[in-house]
Amino acid sequence: MAKLRTTRREIESMLTTEMRRRYPTTKYVALMPIIGGFRCFVRWQLSPNDKTVPPNEDAEALLADLLRRFEIVEQ
Repeated sequence: MAKLRTTRREIESMLTTEMRRRYPTTKYVALMPIIGGFRCFVRWQLSPNDKTVPPNEDAEALLADLLRRFEIVEQ
């Protein structure tokens, strides 16, 4: 099965949406290109009611899942 082509920004948006669903303190998830792929960087802001820091490992696992279905291409 061929992978769907998408941009890095669209993948970041998908990651941010899912991470915010799981961890409301997530502000955004950014991808940094590295040799052979990408790494996730999760930005968060703790609130007085929620002190849960979103684990970067969860974002990395979500990214791995997305990359099974999508190919990142730059515009």
